[in-house]
Amino acid sequence: MILTRERIIETTIEVLRKYGPQKTSVTDVAKVLGVSHGTIYRHFENKAALKEAVLGIWLKEHARNLERTPFDASAGRAGVEGWIKRLVMLKHDLYHADPELFDMYTELTAEAAEAVEDHLAELVTQLETRIALAQRTGSVTTAMSAREIAEGLFYGTARFHHPTLSFEWRSDTIHDQFEVVTQLLFRALEP
Repeated sequence: MILTRERIIETTIEVLRKYGPQKTSVTDVAKVLGVSHGTIYRHFENKAALKEAVLGIWLKEHARNLERTPFDASAGRAGVEGWIKRLVMLKHDLYHADPELFDMYTELTAEAAEAVEDHLAELVTQLETRIALAQRTGSVTTAMSAREIAEGLFYGTARFHHPTLSFEWRSDTIHDQFEVVTQLLFRALEP
């Protein structure tokens, strides 16, 4: 068997699920793969780099899922709102479907600030691109730039998609609160 970065990452995810981020060691991963921990270090500089690679896979998949959100620039507010709603839905779905995995990734984000910053910038850029297209069609009119609107909408709805606030998602009224907040924010986009 040829040991690849991908195989190490897959195995690390399995081990992280079993032991959790705090208790998982490179030695644990190496044991499952049947290699020495030094072999792992040939592919990853240290434990933090390995965990960041695992997180990077998850963040990229999350961004790709959002990028695939259908968008009609002429739909204006509805098109932009669809992206925000999909962002929230994807996070909530993972949170409810696999809370253990969600908690693991949330813990990993605390250790990988650069990867998280890059991910957030990518998401805001996705939203900005959609807003800019809607502005070009005239279906979104406001004096603010697409970037300003994107940042305002993204960070204004953070309570509903930021993993560290996921404990609030158990509330019976969280979806109603999301609707109220998005209605207020999106009124600014109406022509």
